[in-house]
Amino acid sequence: MLEIVLATNNQNKINEYKKILKDLPIKLYSLSDLKIDNDPEETGKTFKENSLIKAKSLQNCTKKIILSDDSGIVIDALGDEFPGIYSKRYALSLGGFEKCNSFLTLNYANSPAKFTCCICVLNLTDDPLYFIGECKGKITNYVTKNNGFGYDPIFLPDGYNKTYGELTSEEKNNISHRKRAILKMIDYLKENNYI
Repeated sequence: MLEIVLATNNQNKINEYKKILKDLPIKLYSLSDLKIDNDPEETGKTFKENSLIKAKSLQNCTKKIILSDDSGIVIDALGDEFPGIYSKRYALSLGGFEKCNSFLTLNYANSPAKFTCCICVLNLTDDPLYFIGECKGKITNYVTKNNGFGYDPIFLPDGYNKTYGELTSEEKNNISHRKRAILKMIDYLKENNYI
């Protein structure tokens, strides 16, 4: 059984990982499970750098395998790789996700966009491992009110007529950027006989 600590305080993210990994010989721990108080400053310039910062911030707290990720949305109309690593900060700068999503649907509807997730795994091999997943789509001209969080209510994945926010958690988990990164990680773990 592989024991992995998720380097996040985000309960939505923890739930997503647990659902995707539930049938594998992996025991997941959240920071609260291990009574770890940790919220490092994300000073990296890329998803990869930020995921490593989050993972390394736990190395003094546990000898278990550490899994962290950094993710965000890139909206072509906003320029090169933006908001990207600044996705949460960008939303907050506009007054929170609700106001941000309304602003984006009014001003940037139909812009190509993609969600990206970079997973970093520490304490498994000598060097950090990285797994990147993407889900491409576009910004809608309306905000949906269903499931999801963050930019989910305005992101329409390619090939779907529902936003991330309108999909059930199972439907979203089947196509999400995080799922695609996790599948690459699972392939690696199986190929190298870790699971």
